[in-house]
Amino acid sequence: MQGLSNSHDGDAKRILELTWRAMDIEPQNSLICAIQGYIHCQLSGNINLAQAKIDEALAINPNDSLAWLYKSVWSSMWGAPDASVRQAQIAADLSPIDPMKYYYDMILACGHSMSCDYAEAIGVAQRSLKSNRHHEPTLRVLLHAQAQSGLW
Repeated sequence: MQGLSNSHDGDAKRILELTWRAMDIEPQNSLICAIQGYIHCQLSGNINLAQAKIDEALAINPNDSLAWLYKSVWSSMWGAPDASVRQAQIAADLSPIDPMKYYYDMILACGHSMSCDYAEAIGVAQRSLKSNRHHEPTLRVLLHAQAQSGLW
């Protein structure tokens, strides 16, 4: 995701292999399902399997904040930006003092930006940057929202 890999496809395959090994040990683990869904959404491009794995994670544990966050990512990428905002907010509400709050805020800002609510996207992205000013994906979301709103 950060462009540091020399073998994008190989890394995705390896990550999936590790999650399947984890599923052999604990088949009803929502976190593993959520990670598999995210991998399929971001790395393998299998959007139907991504959605199915994320939905499976939420069926196992409807309070899994990362599953809600990854569902938001999926929704913003595949045509449901308004749902993405709601899902990211649910994720943030489920993990209010998370050390990766900046990441939750970045995903929420992205949803707002995809929903064309650029003022809200800018505010949430700026809040994210207060927690982690070097998070490049947040900077991209902020720049997109600023450009779309005519501020940049």
